[in-house]
Amino acid sequence: MPKVSVKVKWGKEMYPGVEVNTDDDPVLFKAQIFALTGVQPERQKVVCKGVTLRDDAWGNFKLTNNALVLVMGSKEEDVPAAPVEQTRFVEDMNESELATALDLPEGLINLGNTCYMNATVQCLKTVPELKNALLNYDPTSGGGTAGGLTSALSETMRSLEGGGAGACAAAAARLLHALHAAAPRLAERGAGGQLAQQDASECWTEIIRALSMRLQSTPESHRYYKNILMSDSLYVDHKTIVR
Repeated sequence: MPKVSVKVKWGKEMYPGVEVNTDDDPVLFKAQIFALTGVQPERQKVVCKGVTLRDDAWGNFKLTNNALVLVMGSKEEDVPAAPVEQTRFVEDMNESELATALDLPEGLINLGNTCYMNATVQCLKTVPELKNALLNYDPTSGGGTAGGLTSALSETMRSLEGGGAGACAAAAARLLHALHAAAPRLAERGAGGQLAQQDASECWTEIIRALSMRLQSTPESHRYYKNILMSDSLYVDHKTIVR
């Protein structure tokens, strides 16, 4: 009996008297169901007496007259669209994305035991008068190794103010090179060839020495950052991302 008349039930909808030719491929029956329900064939699950209809063969899917065929599946417009921007979880973010999400200040990449330099730069950045002087520093003013170090620090400050991770990484590399030129002992390497760990206070001293030679202060700020920078300690309440 290749041709039978069945009842198709989809949700609350019932479609009686649906003619099916079992000599045709099952996909044609699914096309009939699509015409009735609007459910795309690939979204359909068609069941009769506990057997699911395949696309390529009827197999054990036996139809008889007046048999009840259950259809499961939703129309395409009933399926919620995937969000254009997928939800990102904190644990799935890299350091740069995490810093952006938490609105943290940009940090400097660790170039190999250079945390001492990064920490020194972040401390100096918290002194408004000093930061402004560096942001306005003319890198073409020369001045030997002190001028080179001051110029590199000026570039680093500008990168930290909004240059992005790539600019900060490049600036950190140039600052490290200038620091090594000004203080060769900070360029020492270990037995494996990696940069040796250094004392942050030595880095602080070398940078302050260079800045005191190259930066021009205003009368109003001179006493302020002379006292701060030449003191033995600077207390900072600051959060940042150090890569």
